[in-house]
Amino acid sequence: MFDFSKRLLKLRKSRGLSQIELAQKVQISSSTLGNYENDMGIPSLSVAESLANVLNVSLDYLACGEKANGAETEEAVRPQALSFYKI
Repeated sequence: MFDFSKRLLKLRKSRGLSQIELAQKVQISSSTLGNYENDMGIPSLSVAESLANVLNVSLDYLACGEKANGAETEEAVRPQALSFYKI
């Protein structure tokens, strides 16, 4: 799963946020956030956008990392990000 759960956990901790704090900021339950961090679910696109905004990263980075399979352009990363969200 593109290491989304590990990336989300690392970003949350690096921003000094608890699960409760981040969950409140994106208006989801802390248990839902815990599921995302434990690779037990995938957020909707709107929740992922909120997470990216609060964590101050791009949605592409949150979904796929800086360079998904060596991709350096938005055009190359976007298909992977879209497939991540099953669009």
